[in-house]
Amino acid sequence: MDIRTIYISFAVTLIIFLVLKYQQFVKEQKLLIDRLKKSHAILKQIEVTSYFKGQGAISYDDVREVEINRIMRELGSEIYFRKIGISHVRKAIYELIDEFNGTLIKNRNYIEKTELIDIDKLEGLQFEQFLRKFFEKQGFKVTLTPGTGDQGVDLVLMNGNRKIAVQAKRYSQHIKVGNSAIQEVYTGKQFYSCNEACVITTSTFTNQAVTLANKVGVKLVNRKELKRLLDGDLKI
Repeated sequence: MDIRTIYISFAVTLIIFLVLKYQQFVKEQKLLIDRLKKSHAILKQIEVTSYFKGQGAISYDDVREVEINRIMRELGSEIYFRKIGISHVRKAIYELIDEFNGTLIKNRNYIEKTELIDIDKLEGLQFEQFLRKFFEKQGFKVTLTPGTGDQGVDLVLMNGNRKIAVQAKRYSQHIKVGNSAIQEVYTGKQFYSCNEACVITTSTFTNQAVTLANKVGVKLVNRKELKRLLDGDLKI
C-alpha cells in the first residue's frame, strides 16, 4: 500500500469519525432541547406569556431576557440541566412558541374539539394547562398553583360562591388513582380556603379511593366522566 492510499484511507476514516461524532452531538442536543421543553420552568413561562397575550400568537420578543435568565437560575438547581447554556433555553422556548402558534393557527377552537386521544399525549403540566383553559371557557376564574409545594392542589377554580380545589392526574389508563390523591386534595382544599374539592383523571380510581372520596366529599371525575365533561354533557 503506497503512501497516497494510506493518506486517503486515513482521511476517509477521519471524515466518517467526525460525521458520526457530529450526528451523536446533534442527537444529544435534540434530546436536551426536548427535555427542556418539558421542564416546569419553561412550560410555565409559555403558559404565563400566552395568558397575557389572550387568544393571540406569541412572538419571541414576548419572552424577555430577564425571564430567560430567571429560567436559567431555576433550571440550574436541577442536576440534568446544570451544563446547559442560555442558547439551549432560548431554542427550547422558541420551539415551544412555534408549536404554540402552529396549534393556534391550525385550530383556534382547539379546546372545544379536543378528544381524549389528544389529552393522552399531554404531559402532566400540559394537562393542567389544558384544564385551566377549558374551565376558563366554562366561566371559571382559574389559578394554577406553584409547581412545587402545591399542597396537593394543581388548580383553584372560582365562580360566584364556588371555590374548587382541583388535583389533575394525567395517568395512563392502566394506572388507577389511589387514596393519596383524595387525601392530598382534601387537605389542599383547607389550605386554599376552598369549599369544594375534585380530582380529575384520564384514568380511573381504585375502590378505596372512591369510598374515601364519598366519605369526605371529594368529587371524582374519571376517564368516562372527563369525556362527558369535554362533550358538555357534565358540569363540574
